[in-house]
Amino acid sequence: MKSKYNGKFTFWTLLILSISHIASGHDTTWTLSSCIEYAKKNNLTINRTVLSKRTAQLQFEQSKLSLLPSISINTNYGRNYGRSINPTTNEFENSSYEFTGLNSSGNVLLFGWFQKQHEIKKKELMRNVVDTEQEESENDLFLSIATAYIKILLAQEQIKIGQGKLDLSTRQVAQTDQLLRAGRSNGQDLAQVRGQLSLDSAAYIKALLNKELAIIELKALLNLDFEEQLSLEDSNLQNLSLDVLSLTPATIYNIAVTRFAKTLGTGINRKIANENYKITKASLYPRLSLSASMGTNYSSTYFEMLPNGEIQNMPWGKQLRNNLSHSFSLGISIPLFNGLSTRYAIRQAQIDIQTANYLDDEAKLQLKKDVYQAFNDGQTSLLTYKTAVSTQHSTRTALEYATKRYEKGLISALELLITQNLDNEATINVSISKFDLESKIMTINYFLGKIPF
Repeated sequence: MKSKYNGKFTFWTLLILSISHIASGHDTTWTLSSCIEYAKKNNLTINRTVLSKRTAQLQFEQSKLSLLPSISINTNYGRNYGRSINPTTNEFENSSYEFTGLNSSGNVLLFGWFQKQHEIKKKELMRNVVDTEQEESENDLFLSIATAYIKILLAQEQIKIGQGKLDLSTRQVAQTDQLLRAGRSNGQDLAQVRGQLSLDSAAYIKALLNKELAIIELKALLNLDFEEQLSLEDSNLQNLSLDVLSLTPATIYNIAVTRFAKTLGTGINRKIANENYKITKASLYPRLSLSASMGTNYSSTYFEMLPNGEIQNMPWGKQLRNNLSHSFSLGISIPLFNGLSTRYAIRQAQIDIQTANYLDDEAKLQLKKDVYQAFNDGQTSLLTYKTAVSTQHSTRTALEYATKRYEKGLISALELLITQNLDNEATINVSISKFDLESKIMTINYFLGKIPF
């Protein structure tokens, strides 16, 4: 019997030591603030939203430049063979000659029913939407990091509790063995406390593994190398104020709806839909534009007569100056028929406005639901925490009396174990409810736009 017990004890001891070695080491200590700062620079989602923001800014700047005239310069060089019209003399020639052309043109929209102005406003609003999306991504990430952080702290707390239970069970095994040798206990009591030691060892190992899983979750959010060691300190997370639980859900919602990134984004999307409708509708009306062009050309068969009567090929520069031409034109473009595509685009734009309105209303309704749910969860969590503290006080008192009675041989080991397990469960519940309350308060602050780190 003793040999069997020693074998089991050795197994659990070695397993605990090996896992503890994995979970320990030369870790880097992280605070919640350092986690947030690291995530701002390294999280993949945040980096992607930064690129989206740059793209939106470029599109907005380009839309403003669309008000400027469009200007182009063209040139060509070639050699002609056979009968053709010389572009310089405008006469038919049956010869081989070289030619060069140079021209430039410009066009500017004078009036287009403010279509471009609406396009600029649309791009500006789209840039603002990307800003809200980035803010939403950051806030969601920060809340996820805080939640993962709390999980690690909870796991660390459970490890401490598990270590205490393991130490207590080990002492009880030794104490019961002594009572058995003194004839004040029996083999059944010893078997029960040994069984409890095995259960406590398994619970301790589970707590160690839970901590490792929580650390992996946090590393993924931070985009941190999974091989790098990481540890947190209990003191890093300050106790959050319970003042938010004194607010009403309606008050929290009224604050959240004016600053919550997602609802701000859907509100901007409503404006974008209206601007898009104006842009599409402007396509029905005429457009007034101004155009200008300038050109010249050169031909190797263009000659001039000198004052002395000699004939020579006119120089390249002189030809370009002599052949220079300018033109200005005022144009109006009137859309008459395009398969009713513009009409259908307008109808679609009207549908898009209604869709954007519904999406905005849905986002606000979902926000209200989430706020009320978070508030109720916070109230429930607070009551749970208070109940857990009260229960722990009662079980701790009961355990103190049971321990004294067991030492005097007045109760069995089973009765002591039942009382001990109740106290351990109460201690764990206090720890769980404490960190759950922290998480619920963080969620409410999240809706209030108060990220407390």
